[in-house]
Amino acid sequence: REVESIQHENIVAVGALLEKISKFLRQHETSSPNPKDCTHTVFGNYFDWWMHETSTFKLAIAEDNTCELLHKYIGDLFELGIPLTLCEKRTPQIRLCQDIEIWGTKETTVSSEELLRPEGMVMRTLGKAMWEMYPPSQERQFLDVVVFDSTGFSKTKGVMKTSVRLVWSDLIVDMERALRIRDFVVFKFKRVVDEEIKALEARVKEYNKDNEWHSIFGDGIYRGKHDIRMPLCDRISPAPLKRPENRPLKPFGVIRFLFEDGVYQDPKLRYERDGLMAHQWLKEGSIRCDLGSLITECTVPKLLEEAPRSAAISGMPLGIGGAPRGQRKSQTRGGSDPVMPARRRDPQTIARKEKHTIEREFAGTVREFKQKLLEAGLLEKDMVHDDKCLVWKHEGDSEASVEFRACSNKVYVSGQAHQCKRMLSVISFVKTVGEMARSTTGYSTRGTRTAGSGYEPSDVYRPSCIAPSDAPSIDFSSTSLGGTVRTEASTLPMQVVTRFFEPTGAGELSLSIGDRVKVICDPPESQHNFHRWVYGENKNTGKTGWFLRSCTTDAEEQPAVGSASQV
Repeated sequence: REVESIQHENIVAVGALLEKISKFLRQHETSSPNPKDCTHTVFGNYFDWWMHETSTFKLAIAEDNTCELLHKYIGDLFELGIPLTLCEKRTPQIRLCQDIEIWGTKETTVSSEELLRPEGMVMRTLGKAMWEMYPPSQERQFLDVVVFDSTGFSKTKGVMKTSVRLVWSDLIVDMERALRIRDFVVFKFKRVVDEEIKALEARVKEYNKDNEWHSIFGDGIYRGKHDIRMPLCDRISPAPLKRPENRPLKPFGVIRFLFEDGVYQDPKLRYERDGLMAHQWLKEGSIRCDLGSLITECTVPKLLEEAPRSAAISGMPLGIGGAPRGQRKSQTRGGSDPVMPARRRDPQTIARKEKHTIEREFAGTVREFKQKLLEAGLLEKDMVHDDKCLVWKHEGDSEASVEFRACSNKVYVSGQAHQCKRMLSVISFVKTVGEMARSTTGYSTRGTRTAGSGYEPSDVYRPSCIAPSDAPSIDFSSTSLGGTVRTEASTLPMQVVTRFFEPTGAGELSLSIGDRVKVICDPPESQHNFHRWVYGENKNTGKTGWFLRSCTTDAEEQPAVGSASQV
C-alpha cells in the first residue's frame, strides 16, 4: 500500500510516525515462525508496508504499556486510512464476543443500523437471552456491549455482507462456555414469534439460503482455524487477490441493557462512534485476558445443562477436537486404534482442482483495461503488458492469472475453480461472451496461460446459440459450427466421460467421470478439433447441452466407470 503521500490534519509529521510504527512492530516480531510467546498475528500472512523481507507475520506483545502503545498506533493508522491487518491469539479465557454475519446480494444487504437499533427486536431478543444467563444482581444492574461494524462488499463471494462484532467487555468466558452461550442465543432466535424477527429471517433467506440463525451467529470466532481480527483492523481477501478489503472493524457504539426498578428496560445507545478515542475502542474491544482470569459467574440454562451441544442446535459437536467430552479416544500402551487405509480421493474433487480457463470480453484498450484493474484493487507491479496484451498474475501464486488481448477484446481468467470465481467477482466489469460464459478445463497447473495453451475451443466450433431440448430436429447448420453437421444418431458413437466438466453458462452440459453421453451434433470429420464443442445428451442425467469433446472418449475404447455392466 502506498503511504508516502498520506496527510492528516491532526498529525503533523506523518512520515516520522510511520517510521516509528514500523520500527515498533518489527522490534516485536517473533524470531521463529511458531513461537510460544506469540500474542498477535498478521491476517492471512499479508506482506504489509511495515515488514522486512524475512517477516514471521507474528508478534509478541504482552506487557500492559506495550499493548497500550500498540492500541495507539493501530488507532493512528486507522485515522490515516491505512488500517493494520492484525489478529489476536485466543487466550484460555477471553472476553465474550459474538460475530453476526449475513450474506447479501451484489447490490444490497441488511444495514448495520437496522440490525443494531436499540429499540429493534434483534437487540431486545439478544438482551433478554443474555439476561437469562447473566441475571441482574446488586453488583450487576446493566450489561454493556461494545459494537464494531465492517459491513460492505466481500471479495470472498463477490456480494455485500453484513459483518458485526459484539464484545461484552465485562463478561469473561472460556471456549466451552462461549459455545454454549452461542447455542442458547441461536435457540432463542429460532423460537421467536415476533413479526419483525420473522420478516427479517425471510428476507435474509431470500438474499442467501445459507442465512440461518446458526450461521448468522456463527461459532468460527471460538473454534475457527484463524485468529480473531482486532478492532480497527482490516481483513485480507483470499487468494488469488490477497489484498485488504477496505472493511475494517469500525466503532459503531456501546449499547447498554439496563435492569431498573425490577424491570428490564429497552436497550439504549450509550456511546456513539465519536464517544470514545480510538485507543479506548481498542482497549474495550480486544478479547485477550490475563492468564488465570476468573470466569464470570453464569446461570447455565437447564436446556443446555442437561444435554451436550448437538447438531440440531450448533451444527457441530462440542470441543475444538471435534468429539464430545467423554468420547475422545486416548493413546494407550497397546497403541491407538489400527490405522485405516486412506480413502480414495473423489475423481470429481480432483477434477475441480485442475486448472480452468473462463473467457470473457472487454470492449476497450489495454490502457483502459489496466485502469479498471487498478480501480478494482489489483496492483500494477503484478501486471505485464504492451499495446496488444496485458497479463495480471499475483506474485507468488502459480495458479491464478488474468489475460486481456486487445486484438480480439477477449479476457481469459485462469486458475482453479474457486480462484476463477473470486477473480470474476473482482473484475465484474467484464462481459460474458455472447451472453454466456465459456469454461474449459486443462491439465496444466503451473505457469501463465499463453495463446494455444489449455483447452480453449476453436472459434470455428464455438456454438453461438443454445439448442432446446428437441436438439436433434434443429438445423445446426445455421449456428456458428459452420459447414454440414452430422445429425444421424446411428453414426455418432456413444461417449464415456473421462474428465469432469462443470458448466459456467446457460446451455452447457454437466459431466461427471464415468457418465455415458450420446453425441447429437458434431462438426464434420475434416474439421475435427480435439478441443471442439459438441452437443449431446447425458444418458445418466437425461439432460442435453454443449460440452468439450476432449472431456470424453469413445465407449468402445474405454468402458464406463461404475456402469451397470461392471456391477
